Amino acid sequence: MTFCVIVLTIESVHLIKQQIGDYSSFTASIALKYFENSKFRDLTVSLASTYALYLIGSLIFFDVFHLIACTIPYVLLSPAYINVLSVFAFCNINDISWGTKGSVTIEAPKKKAVNDDNDEKNILLLSENLENPDDLFKKAQLCMEGKNPDNDGEKAAKLESDLILENIKKSEKNYALGRTYTVSLWLICNFILLVIILRTGGLEDYSDYKNGTDTSTSTSGLSKRSYWNNMNVANIFMTVILWLVAALALVRLIGCIYYRISFFFKERKFHRSLVV
Repeated sequence: MTFCVIVLTIESVHLIKQQIGDYSSFTASIALKYFENSKFRDLTVSLASTYALYLIGSLIFFDVFHLIACTIPYVLLSPAYINVLSVFAFCNINDISWGTKGSVTIEAPKKKAVNDDNDEKNILLLSENLENPDDLFKKAQLCMEGKNPDNDGEKAAKLESDLILENIKKSEKNYALGRTYTVSLWLICNFILLVIILRTGGLEDYSDYKNGTDTSTSTSGLSKRSYWNNMNVANIFMTVILWLVAALALVRLIGCIYYRISFFFKERKFHRSLVV
């Protein structure tokens, strides 16, 4: 992608040079002619907003060396961050828990060994209750009903554990179903986006082939192709993307400036050693 951006920028510069012709000096009017070209303007604004604003942000935080050391790794690794990691994040279907590993076991109360005057070790329980408060409540409830908490309590505990396991299994099924729907929706949205942007160039031919006719070279087929080419769907999409990149970079720069200014004001307010 970076290579394509560089090639497109150089190609647009050559095309503009051919349109303008030879000139002795680079003036403001010639610069305006360059920016009248939509491809050159969009690519220049996007690249400048990305890298120039990164440079300005590094200067604001007095950390230019970090930018110099990390620019090349960032450019090389950003395609992997955008493409590979997003695919793994959405298609990691073997883990249906969404990263939440719940524990259904009850931890034993903490203990501490102490020595008395007779050199005998005693175990001091650091918990007020030796059992789960819910179990204590159920035993007390059984006692109030005139039942034996030892026998009936074991049955109630077994029924409760079975109910908990059943709820866990239902939750796992729901998580798996939700993940399946999410991945399917993600794939469908990407396919729809691809069809809208690139028009795929083969749906009409496949439809004609399926119906037993081949009208790809007919007048109607050519008019449809010309219509979509004149609309410049892909160019409009790339223009929107490039300007969104510029807008997001500007928002990040405004956030950096605000954070830096607020940092200086807080340092002057809450610290004795005032910052400049």
